[in-house]
Amino acid sequence: MAIKRIKEVVPGMVLNAAVHDKSGRLLLGKGVTISQKHMMVFMTWGVSEVDADLPETDSGGAEAAKGDKAESKTKIPPKVEELFSHVDRSHPLMEELFLYCCQNPPREGR
Repeated sequence: MAIKRIKEVVPGMVLNAAVHDKSGRLLLGKGVTISQKHMMVFMTWGVSEVDADLPETDSGGAEAAKGDKAESKTKIPPKVEELFSHVDRSHPLMEELFLYCCQNPPREGR
């Protein structure tokens, strides 16, 4: 059992237990491999922690994933920098949204 806060969860981890929202609705079942889209679902439905681990065959995957997350902070597209120039990026939601936008920058004209 490895309960992790959402900030510690990275895509590629596998759920050890089903994930439910605050009202008890099933969001994801046990054994599902977490993707970036699932991370957004967790934040949308107010899930603050899940029981998940990296697959056993993944050696050093957690360190690589942490490096990827830190690296995305250094490669900030100019449009994303502009969009987040007036928000408090220390807020957990803004931090996650900022990281998502760095990985998926908005297209020109939007």
